[in-house]
Amino acid sequence: MFLWQHIDGAFAMLNCRRVEQATWFQEKKIPKAWFLPVKLFESIGYRYGYLKAPPKTKKIFAEWEKQIVKGERDPMMKWGEDVEVIYSAKYGKKSRHWIGMEINLKTRKITYFHCGGPAKDIAFDIAKIQELAELIPALLLEAQSKEFKRENVIPFKVEKAESVCKTKIPSNCGLFVIKMLECTSLGVKNMAYIDDDYALDLRSKLTCEIFDQFMDKDFKEK
Repeated sequence: MFLWQHIDGAFAMLNCRRVEQATWFQEKKIPKAWFLPVKLFESIGYRYGYLKAPPKTKKIFAEWEKQIVKGERDPMMKWGEDVEVIYSAKYGKKSRHWIGMEINLKTRKITYFHCGGPAKDIAFDIAKIQELAELIPALLLEAQSKEFKRENVIPFKVEKAESVCKTKIPSNCGLFVIKMLECTSLGVKNMAYIDDDYALDLRSKLTCEIFDQFMDKDFKEK
């Protein structure tokens, strides 16, 4: 099973590539995107109850969450300007699978990538994505210092990704989500290699890529 730390590590590597190869991304006209930590959307998701019963302060979200949106906190990118598309993942507590998310701030749409599990469990987990589809526009409003009003929140559209790689092995779901989001962020349509038969090779390659990105170049095995 991929832990959230593993997924965040892979996301950090993919972000580094976007910075280091910025010219290439611009030449290919790939949308400005960023991979955000799993814990951010877990924290945002806890606030769904406040949408129907806002607190007396009429403030739903934590200050640090709004600072991220405004580009005042790491990664210092303002949503809608410096970044147009956000990638992240959410753990489905019913299906026990990771769910990938592509959040397009321009089209106001969340595309989800769910790679397995019983249908009833998937439905429960997708309902949590639907909650985020209401919470994200509410967060954007509050970050703009606008007074929260339930009627002003226009939910994002939620849809299933057209191409989703399925796995029969639950421990592969985190790996599949990372690779599907990576391909989607690059505009790669062919994901045939994201398969249980190639999972070990994909896992080994990803481990090496993260190691090469963050370990000291002078590192020598003792």
